[in-house]
Amino acid sequence: MSSRSAVPPFVIAAASVLLLVGCASGAGRTGSGTASATASRSPTPTASATPPSTAIPTVNPTDAINATTVIPSDFPPSVPLIEGDILTASSTSTGWVVWIKSSDPISGYSDASSALQDAGFTATADQSVNGSAVGLFTNDHYTVTVTAGSDAKHPDAVGYQVDKR
Repeated sequence: MSSRSAVPPFVIAAASVLLLVGCASGAGRTGSGTASATASRSPTPTASATPPSTAIPTVNPTDAINATTVIPSDFPPSVPLIEGDILTASSTSTGWVVWIKSSDPISGYSDASSALQDAGFTATADQSVNGSAVGLFTNDHYTVTVTAGSDAKHPDAVGYQVDKR
């Protein structure tokens, strides 16, 4: 009998979009410049009184070690976040990861998509399937993958993976 747990569908969808679209969009390129501060930032979500769940996916195990329930101080202000309790947030070698609790992840995803596009990001992928959603948003400085969904083992959440371009 295997002790492995199933990977939630919305994580598989996010990984698929990253693999398929990331290659075509030039993900992994390096560049220089300063992010535009013209977009208004939503109020900073508040930290949850509940410790972050270890079931929430992160970029890699090393990043999870440094995760907190506070947005990293170097998180770019030009990337708007939805309101909600921070489940986990961390800086990575290529950017940042933030997971925010949402009572309605699909609505939270829609809010995130609208806010990013209003801030000047272009949606290069955007898909909702079976109560999960994933999208890829880019500008000259960042590639943002937004994932939303829930299953029996994972809380309702909207996740952001922000990578420097």
